[in-house]
Parts: sequence; structure tokens; C-alpha cells
Amino acid sequence: MAGLYDAVDFKWSDDGDFCLGDDGDLADTSEDQIQSLRQEILSICKSNVRDWFFAPRYAAELTEFVGQPNRPNTAAEIKARLFSALTLNRVVAQRDLYVRVVPVRHDAVMCVIGVEAIATENNSLASNGTVTICFMLDVASGTMVSMNAPTEVNLVPVRG
Repeated sequence: MAGLYDAVDFKWSDDGDFCLGDDGDLADTSEDQIQSLRQEILSICKSNVRDWFFAPRYAAELTEFVGQPNRPNTAAEIKARLFSALTLNRVVAQRDLYVRVVPVRHDAVMCVIGVEAIATENNSLASNGTVTICFMLDVASGTMVSMNAPTEVNLVPVRG
């Protein structure tokens, strides 16, 4: 059974910056409340433990896979990590979530996250369906490229 995941939050760019509305004020997700779910999932996928002061475990910590050989067991571990991070942080109910991780190159995996969600007048779903988030994770460099919007994010912290 699909879950209700509508919420209003600030609207973020794929780089994590605030978005501005047409009126110059901060934009939010009120026009498409399912966008809040997409943003929250990507935030967890991009984050490491202790990135968020008030929620230190709000992270998938995919940087732990940087430098590991890209084998089927690595893909299975990434899948388990994503599933765990999204369900333990209560972003998505287990029954509504599916995660697929597929090696696509010697140094990259494709991650597909699907959430069964209820269509409402407040979101862009035409009927009860799946919200899909798709990204490629380069396990050699720690770069994550969103396939929903072509944005590249370096997951490896830069040390000065």
C-alpha cells in the first residue's frame, strides 16, 4: 500500500542552496509537496554521519564505499545502507520503499530508489504511483551524479 509523503519544506537546488521564488522570497515545496520527499531522500544519500547537528545519524554515509572494489557484494552493501538510512530515519516506510543498485562500470553503480506514494491535490503524482530518485555513484572518486537532474556532487570531504 502506498504512503502519504506530502510535506512543505524550503525548496533546495540540487547543490543544496536555497531556491528563490518568482517574488524574490525563499521558495518552498507547497506547489508540489512530493518534492519535499525527493529532496529529503537526496539529502540523506549525500550526507555523512554528523553532517546535521540536530540529526547526526541522518545520513547514508556512502563515502565509506569510496575505493572499494565494484563487485556485486559492494552493490548489495550500498543497497542495504540506503534502505536502512531511509527507513531508520523514518523518511519512508519499509513497505513503500524499493532500492536497486546495479554496477554499470568498473568504478560506478547506478542507484534507483522508488517510493510508492499516494497522489493528492498537493503533489504532482497523477495517480498513486512511484516517486523515483536515480543517481550514479562513482566508487573511485566519491562523486554522485543525479540522473533526475544532471548535477554532480562530490561526496568526499575536502580536507584543507
